[in-house]
Amino acid sequence: ELVEAAKQCGMSAGRLDGVDGRPQDGFAIRRFPTAATLAFELLGINRLWPGNPVNRRYRYLGETPHLVDQPAGAFLFFDRRVWDEVGGFDERFHPVWFEDVDFSHRAADAGFQARYIAEVGVEHTGGHSVGQVNPGCRAMYWYASLLSYAAKHFRPLGFRVVCVAAALGAVPRSVVEMVRTGSVGPAVTCCKLIHLAGQRWWSGQGR
Repeated sequence: ELVEAAKQCGMSAGRLDGVDGRPQDGFAIRRFPTAATLAFELLGINRLWPGNPVNRRYRYLGETPHLVDQPAGAFLFFDRRVWDEVGGFDERFHPVWFEDVDFSHRAADAGFQARYIAEVGVEHTGGHSVGQVNPGCRAMYWYASLLSYAAKHFRPLGFRVVCVAAALGAVPRSVVEMVRTGSVGPAVTCCKLIHLAGQRWWSGQGR
């Protein structure tokens, strides 16, 4: 069914279930991020208030749509013509994060659609590869790819809003991690992240 849907629409995806058997709502499908959704994410608002209107719209919370913007790359089917049309994944998102979001965005711009089939599900544990990466490096990869996506798809003002949110949000995140780990390592990472966000803001570019 997923293969046929991909042939018809260009892309398709099914339901992701956690090891507890519960659907991973908010992760399997999302709308394309805006400056507001990324700012809410970076500032921790979505974590503290997951039911806020911005987050509910972004993650399709309370909805079961048939056509979606961005299926998670963990369970994404796409027809070969989509890959050929958009030129595959953008290697600027190396080594991880936002490459699937960017791919879906470019596919949508090319006229393809993504069909979500909630009746088809798989168990998704996730994080095996990135879990082996040093936490500080993981944070740098995530921020760098997020800022690259914002620079590529947002207007200059929106991109700079995201840069500011990245710098501001890095501080409380590092404090929480310092308390949790009892280490000053997160503070060092925080300084690097603020420097990264500042560089991107000044240059107006994701990389």
